[in-house]
Amino acid sequence: MPNRLQNSPSAYLQQHAHNPVDWWPWGNEAWETAAAKGQWVVLSIGYSTCHWCHAMERDVFEQPAAAEAMSDFVCIKVDREERPDVDQVYMQAALAMNGNGGWPLNLIVLPDGRPIWAGTYLTLDRWMDLLQRIRTVRTTQPAAADDYAHQVEQALRSAQNLAPNSVETPTAEPAAPIRPDDLWDRVASGWDVQNFGHRRNQPFPLSDEWLQAAQSSIHRNHPAALLHATQSVLRWHASGSYDRLDGGLMRYATEPSLRIPHFEKMLYDNALYATACSSLSALIRHPKAHYPAGDGPHGTEATAHALQTAAADTLHFLDHHLLQPNGLYGAGWDADSEGHEGRYYTWPEEELHTTLGTDAANDLIQSLRAAGGAPWEGRWILHRDNIAPNTSDLLRAARIKRIPPFQDPKALLGWNALAVSAWAHAARWGSDPAFATKRATELGHHLAYLFFPSAHDASESVAPARVLYPNGSRGPRAQLDDVVLAAQAFLHLASLDSDPIWLSLSVAWTERALRDYPHLPHGTASTARDVPDRPFLEAVETEDSVVPSANAVLIEVLHHLGLCTGRMEWIALAQERAGIAKKAAAEHPSSHTHFLGFWTAIEPTDPKTERCVWTFNGPDAVAWRARADQEFLLRPEDPVLLESGNGTTGVTRCTQGQCSAPYTDWEAFRAAASFR
Repeated sequence: MPNRLQNSPSAYLQQHAHNPVDWWPWGNEAWETAAAKGQWVVLSIGYSTCHWCHAMERDVFEQPAAAEAMSDFVCIKVDREERPDVDQVYMQAALAMNGNGGWPLNLIVLPDGRPIWAGTYLTLDRWMDLLQRIRTVRTTQPAAADDYAHQVEQALRSAQNLAPNSVETPTAEPAAPIRPDDLWDRVASGWDVQNFGHRRNQPFPLSDEWLQAAQSSIHRNHPAALLHATQSVLRWHASGSYDRLDGGLMRYATEPSLRIPHFEKMLYDNALYATACSSLSALIRHPKAHYPAGDGPHGTEATAHALQTAAADTLHFLDHHLLQPNGLYGAGWDADSEGHEGRYYTWPEEELHTTLGTDAANDLIQSLRAAGGAPWEGRWILHRDNIAPNTSDLLRAARIKRIPPFQDPKALLGWNALAVSAWAHAARWGSDPAFATKRATELGHHLAYLFFPSAHDASESVAPARVLYPNGSRGPRAQLDDVVLAAQAFLHLASLDSDPIWLSLSVAWTERALRDYPHLPHGTASTARDVPDRPFLEAVETEDSVVPSANAVLIEVLHHLGLCTGRMEWIALAQERAGIAKKAAAEHPSSHTHFLGFWTAIEPTDPKTERCVWTFNGPDAVAWRARADQEFLLRPEDPVLLESGNGTTGVTRCTQGQCSAPYTDWEAFRAAASFR
C-alpha cells in the first residue's frame, strides 16, 4: 500500500512511495505531528540517482521488519536536490558528530528538529540495533539526549558564527597581511604533482577549483598551476571515469588512478567540466599565460585542441542524453541498471569478442591492460582514449540495446544555469562557436521564461521555482545558488548577444538575490528564503563543494555587474562581503577556491591584470568580439558586453571607477588587451 510520498513529483520520493515504512515528506505537518505525539524522528535524505540510497531502500526500508521497528517514530524522507538547505544543515550536523557524511544521510532527530545521531548506509541488522538503542535512550535518558542535541546545535552555531562580530582587542604586533599567493600554495599542497588531480583515495573532479587556479596563475606568474589544471581535466577525459562512448563525466572515482568510477553522471559535474575545458583552451594561449608545455602532442595548440574536444564531448552528452522535451536538462543518470552498479558501462570479455570479433577484442583488452587496467567485478571498463572510431561505433551499437540506467528528468534551475554558462564558454572558445551560441541563447530563454514567474519583473512577489518536473509542475522555491547562478549565466549571454535583455535579467535576479535571501550578521547571505518549513538552523553556504559556493558567486556577480552598469554601490558591497570572506578563505583555502580566484583577480600584483569589463559597441561589435576571442586577447574570467549601434565600432575597457576612451582602431585595442 503506498504511503504519503505517492503524490510527490520527486523521483527520489517516488522510489520510496511503496515502502512499508510510513514515510512523510518534509513539511510542517510532519514536524507538528512529532511534537504533538512527543515522538522522535527518523530523517532520511538522499537523491534519485544515488547508488547507496537504492541499496538502503532495498536492504532496509523495503523490509517489513524495518517498518515495524520505525513505527514509533515519525519518518521523514527528503530529496536533497529539492531541499539543499535541509541537506546542508543536517550534513553539517553529521560532520560535527562523526567527522564524515554521505548519502543516504540518516538521522535520529528530536521533535524540535535537533539531531542526536547521524550516519549513512546501514544493513538491516545494524539499523534494527540502532533503533533499539535509540528507544532505550528515549526511555531512560531523555535529558541526556536533549543535552547532546543542545551541544550539537551550539557547535553548529559557533561554526556559522551567526552572532555579530565582536570587537577585537588590538594586539601589540598586527598580524601580517594575508596574501592570496600563500593561500594558493596551501591549496596546491593537496594536489598530486606527479599524476595531476588530487591526492585522494576517492578523487572528485573539482573542475572549478582547477579553473580558478589556472586563471589566478596569470596574476601570480605561476605557470605550474596552469599546467596542473590543464592536465588534471585532460586526465579525467582519458580515464575510466569518463564515458568513452557517449561522453559524460562520472561523479567521482573509487580509487586514485581514476580507472574505476562511481558511475553516476550529474548535470552539474558535466556543465562545470565543459566550462573549465573551454576556458582553459583559451587561457593557455593568452599572451600572459606562458604555458610550459613543449612542442608536439603536448604543445599549446595540441593541448588546446584536446581541451576543446573534451568540452565538445561533454556538451554532446548533455544534448543527447540529458535534454528533456521542455528544452531543459534533467538532473542526471543513475549509477545502477538491472540492479547492478555500472552494468550499463562495463563489458564482459565474451561480449567484447562477440561484438568486435576475436582479433579486435584481444587488441582492445591488451591496450586496456597496458594502461594498467584489469577486470572490475569480472567486467572491463573502457579507460583509454585510443579506441578506434569503428570499434566505438560497434560498442555503442551493442550498448544501446541494454537497459539504460534510470534518468531523473527533473530540471533544476541552478544546474541548468551552469549549463548555460558552459555553452556560453564554448560559444567563445569552443570548436563550433555558431552552434554553441545558438544552444546557449536557446537554453537561456528557457531559463528566463520557464523557472521565473515573470522573467522581467524583479518586483514579482512569487519566488522562482527551484525545480520543474516533466508534468509541468513546479517544485520548491529557488534557493540562493539557483538565483545567483542564473544571474551569472545571463551575464555570460550578454557577451554573445547584443540584446540588452540579458544584462537586464542578470541585474534583476541579482537584485532578487539581495532582497530575498537575508544578509546575516556575519556577512553572508542565507541559502534559502524565509519559509515556514525551514530546518532548525539557518542554512548558510560559504564553502565550495563540487559546485562553487553561492555566496562566493554572489560576491563575484555583484562586482562584475557593478563594473558593467557603473553601480558603484554593488562594487562596494562586493568588497565589503569579500573582506569577511577573506577570513574564512585564510582558514580553509581549499574550501573557498572560487572566492580565492576572485580575490586574486581584484588584488593583482600587476595593475595591468586588474579585473575589468570590455564593452564592444557598434555594427561590428559581434565580429570584433569574436576576433578578440580567436586571438585569445581577453581573459575568460573578465565580463564582456555587446551593444548594438550605428556609427563606429569600438571597445571600451572599464575598471573600478574608470573607463577608457573607446578603442576604434583594432590594433590599438589589440595592444591594450594583450598587455593587460
